[in-house]
Amino acid sequence: MAAVRSGVYPASIGTNMAQEEWMPSSLEEMRMEVGRLRQELDQATQEKMQAAEYGLQMLEERRLTSQQYEELESVYESTNRELDFAKKSLEDLHMRYQKLSQDSQEREETLLRETATREAGFVNRIASMEEEVKHSKQALANIKSENERLARLKLESDQTTESLENQRKELKENIKEHKQRETRLMQDYRQLEEDNLLLKKQMSVLKSSQVEQGALKIENKRLLDDIELVNSQLKEESRVKQVAQKQLEEALCSLDDAREQKMVLQQQVDSLTSNHKIPTTPEEPKIFSSPRQSPTQVTDFLSEFRTSETDMLNEQLEEIKREKESLLKTLEEEKGKVSETENYNKKLETEKLRYQDSINTIHKELQAMTEELKHIYKTALMVNGKRLSRIKEAGRTPAREKQPARKRSGSKLEAKTKQHLRPSGTNSQDSSSEMDRKSPKKNLKSLSGDNVAERTHKPENKVTDPITCHVLLHTTKDQIKQVRRTVDRTLDITSQLSYVDSSMAAERLELQEQVQKLKTLLNSKREQVSSLRTVLKVNKAAAETEITTLQQNFDTSRVRDQEELGSLWEEVQELRDEVANFHALRTGWASRCDDLVAQVEEMQDHVAALETEKNDVLKRQESDEKERKELEAALMAAVQQKVELEQKLEDYLDQFNRLKRSNSRVSSTINVV
Repeated sequence: MAAVRSGVYPASIGTNMAQEEWMPSSLEEMRMEVGRLRQELDQATQEKMQAAEYGLQMLEERRLTSQQYEELESVYESTNRELDFAKKSLEDLHMRYQKLSQDSQEREETLLRETATREAGFVNRIASMEEEVKHSKQALANIKSENERLARLKLESDQTTESLENQRKELKENIKEHKQRETRLMQDYRQLEEDNLLLKKQMSVLKSSQVEQGALKIENKRLLDDIELVNSQLKEESRVKQVAQKQLEEALCSLDDAREQKMVLQQQVDSLTSNHKIPTTPEEPKIFSSPRQSPTQVTDFLSEFRTSETDMLNEQLEEIKREKESLLKTLEEEKGKVSETENYNKKLETEKLRYQDSINTIHKELQAMTEELKHIYKTALMVNGKRLSRIKEAGRTPAREKQPARKRSGSKLEAKTKQHLRPSGTNSQDSSSEMDRKSPKKNLKSLSGDNVAERTHKPENKVTDPITCHVLLHTTKDQIKQVRRTVDRTLDITSQLSYVDSSMAAERLELQEQVQKLKTLLNSKREQVSSLRTVLKVNKAAAETEITTLQQNFDTSRVRDQEELGSLWEEVQELRDEVANFHALRTGWASRCDDLVAQVEEMQDHVAALETEKNDVLKRQESDEKERKELEAALMAAVQQKVELEQKLEDYLDQFNRLKRSNSRVSSTINVV
């Protein structure tokens, strides 16, 4: 009924309706056909329902994937916005830092100019006052009536001295502030040096990781070369196997055809002998029996040859497949390692760039600090020179009276300072310190000019090598020695000029504190030197380990190449044995073919004797000639197989030469490393 509704009619019903031959026996067939069509319709409806369900599932999955894509796009946009905001904030910070550094430099320059102008004015005033005092003395000697005017001048001079004292106190306070600032800058400098040491250690770690990456790259190249060689061997083996299978199939087909023809020929000869009762001789059974046995012997011989060769090829294929699987696994592992090392190297490069930026900023800060120290030294020099000249002119007579006591106190303090500073100095340094005490102004000028210039020029060279680190350490040691000398000179000056002001004791205490600070700085420098030595030792150990690993890799690769060469030599020997076996088989095949040709000739003679009775014997001779041609074709196929085996041997020799070249290339690269 379903078929009738859908308009589909079977072929039998259509023909019966056209011919109008409706039989009652076809009702059962129609019912069966209707049941079958109903089952097919149910199956089609079920398949349509399943297709609809699959379509709904696909729509749901598409909707979920579109939602995930939109979420990922929103996350990507938010991260891009955050990155742009971070870049803008970083640029703003750089601009602020540059502006602050420029403002600080301008302030320092203005302060130095103001101090220079003030000192010049003070010097001029002092000179004018001295001239006035001289004129007043001459006037007192000459004219007594000018006492009142001189008294007024004295009052004025007292006022000026008070103002100068006030100015001196202000200058002392400024010097204290500069010293405090200097201590802060020195602390910052020490912190920056510690950061620099940490950065150097990290750089050494990065260098060792780079060396490891180079070793991994070399290993990866070697594995890729091995994989290429194995793939080429697999292709060659598959090609040889296909050629051998084709040749074996052709030989088997030709042998089957020859055997069938021989059987047909033997049956015909038997039928002829039985029908016409040909007289037989004792030699005839041999002639007719030999062709029956020859096809089986040939097939057995070829089947044995084919089975042995196929078994050998199958074993070789299985071994090559195992090697291929192992090499693919190792290649996947090495690819994973290479990807990990590449990611790690990218991270290391980013960290290296960040550290280099930080080092550059630190060097800039050090340059600014050295310039500030230079200005501070200049101001201290100018202040010390003016104070010494003023004190010498003001108190010559009392200084002569109190000179022995001052000398004793100065000698005691000098001895104490020598006891404190003797472990880090030598006799030559003591003699140079005594010579420097005689000329403090010259030494201070040299200290402020040369050494500060060295400090300004040294940070410009980027500290990236251990040699430059040693050079910087030597320069810092020299600077510390010169600072000690300046401290000794200042202590001598303070001991000689202690009678001028009661505040000299406080200055001594400050100088002693400075000496203690310098000692701590010297200890920190020694610690830095020791840490730099440890870094150098670690770098040396890492380099030695890398050299040993490279040597081990070279040895392993050399041993592996030697093993591969030995295996190739063994394969060449096996191929030579196979060629010898093939030659032996070919000789046996040729002898067998000669026997078959002789048998065919005998059969041709026998058929020629029977030619008078039947013309069919001539046809059998033609079939024998065809069989001989097929045997010759089989011989030609065997010759082609020999040629292909020789080509295979040449290919193995080429692979052997290629391995030699790769070994020489690997050895040259390792020697270069």
